[in-house]
Amino acid sequence: MDPNVLKNLFGDPYATNVGFAQDGSLVVQRMMKPPAPMVMFGPLRFQVQCPTLEEVTKAFGMVRQEAYTRTNQAIPLLSLLGLNTEHEWTRATLKPSTGWLAERYVRRGLFQPPLDIDVKVQAVNFILTLGSNPTRHYNVQLQPRADREDTVFAAINDQRDWYKAVPSMEEVAALLKESADEIDVTLTPLLLGGVAENA
Repeated sequence: MDPNVLKNLFGDPYATNVGFAQDGSLVVQRMMKPPAPMVMFGPLRFQVQCPTLEEVTKAFGMVRQEAYTRTNQAIPLLSLLGLNTEHEWTRATLKPSTGWLAERYVRRGLFQPPLDIDVKVQAVNFILTLGSNPTRHYNVQLQPRADREDTVFAAINDQRDWYKAVPSMEEVAALLKESADEIDVTLTPLLLGGVAENA
């Protein structure tokens, strides 16, 4: 791949590092406070991570085009596609979020817990497969925010069976928008127990 394309991937060549991961994947990362844009490109993984959906789409399109050019227009096939997004919900009813998560996701699953038991959650991980589309899986991680007692953070991976060529820039933009909309409309009320207003 052209080093100039990689160094200019995030619009700041002086703060962008290009190197290799332990598995041999090419890594391009902008040095800044998190969330820092990053691209990992290797034989088993093509990952684009940016703060906004628009930035993900742009960086993905640039790397895809460069790979397409360098491989004589051969686009590899993918078996899975994962759309990762982060979400944060803040409201008084979640305070304290360590207790709220414990009550909603842990305490109800304990067998006859004593009334004086104190349960606090550091993280809850689970996979949701909605009946309407069994080929789609949502890997969900919920955490309380350390610096805000009334806030719950969620990292959600919308994993899809793909079995076709790496998607185009336009397909990625549409997939990310569809995923974000589905998370807002379907998953957020499910995760927060019907209190998803202003999420």
